[in-house]
Amino acid sequence: AVERLARRRAAAAAELPGVVVAEREAVAAGELLQLTGIRSAAVEGAERLGAWWVSPAGLERLRGAAIEHLRGHHAANPLSAGVPLDAVRRALGRVDPGLADEVLSRIEAEGHVERAGTRVRLAGHRVDLGPREADARRVETALAEDWPAPPTGADLADGELLGALVETGRAVAISAEVYLLPDQAGRAEALARELAARPEGMTASAFRERLGTSRKFAIPILEWLDARGVTKREGDLRRLRPAGPG
Repeated sequence: AVERLARRRAAAAAELPGVVVAEREAVAAGELLQLTGIRSAAVEGAERLGAWWVSPAGLERLRGAAIEHLRGHHAANPLSAGVPLDAVRRALGRVDPGLADEVLSRIEAEGHVERAGTRVRLAGHRVDLGPREADARRVETALAEDWPAPPTGADLADGELLGALVETGRAVAISAEVYLLPDQAGRAEALARELAARPEGMTASAFRERLGTSRKFAIPILEWLDARGVTKREGDLRRLRPAGPG
């Protein structure tokens, strides 16, 4: 503490913001003004990330922590498509979430990581089924043979393997419990488009009967099509959603 205060005392007024940022590695711009009494458009030896001033050492430490955490996760979990954003934030230590997001945005722009929704992964990382390939083929066989009433997700495999199949495009997650092969999902969508385009619209029962399945599977598929903007529900009917806005 004595050394820190001595550095501050020895610093010229214009140098003080840089000294404070170097001490703390990262300081919010508003807080830096409160700590130094100096409003700075530029801070010597620091970089602006959003609402934060960050020292080179601080940025390097946070960048390294994020990359190392992702590298370890990928090595231990080859079937995982990425790490939840909150988990990456926690891996950076006791860092404000806003600063963590700015650091991730920076290293994403640098090409070190990729973000997909709320998950983060190292750039270029791809799911590797590896020794689970035999299990993956078993799931595909079960989905193919039991169509159009496939086993539920809980009966098929563990969630990690199902997630890997979805990530690699070998299965489609219709709901938490219903999974289809891509060609099955395509046929269901084509049928829904055909029926929903009719002037009278499409009922769930008409779709179920034409697909040859039960409500247990027909309803989740219809809701999946609604969510993707293929169809639009109007009471008991569904109609083909027109292309374009709205």
